[in-house]
Amino acid sequence: MQHYTPGRAPGDFRHGFLVAHALHLILETKRFAMTPFFNSRELYLIYNPDAELDRKVHALAYSVNSVVHEIDVMRKTITPLHWKEILNLLHVGPSSLINNGHPDYNRLIAGKDFSEDDYLEVLFQNPQLVKGPIGVLHDRAVLCDDPNDILRLDDTPDAEQQL
Repeated sequence: MQHYTPGRAPGDFRHGFLVAHALHLILETKRFAMTPFFNSRELYLIYNPDAELDRKVHALAYSVNSVVHEIDVMRKTITPLHWKEILNLLHVGPSSLINNGHPDYNRLIAGKDFSEDDYLEVLFQNPQLVKGPIGVLHDRAVLCDDPNDILRLDDTPDAEQQL
């Protein structure tokens, strides 16, 4: 026996599918918001492979961890939510990631007031403005001004001797 709902023809199950789909999306959104972007046992390198410093950091990253997830900021979209997570791990504000020596800085940022959300949007839309590569491992992150900075994420017993 089928139940009849006013406004729908008997046998039309689209309404139930839409409700189930909407519930699934809500649950996925909540799960995504509560799930960290980074797996704690793997090294994530957020970098621009066209930059010399970034390539040097990339070469050293494999000495820190055998699993390195390379995130090319120029080809992979990093959402404002992910930038926020990166900033929380770095314990800095978004303006700290901006390279004020980059040619696009004067056009996009200089002389303007930005909120934190505005800066996150700038990073999202203009990843070329990031100062340097960022390494993330466990619950720690490092903004690399020098290639050896990535080694600060190494937590093996002999790692301190390398630094």
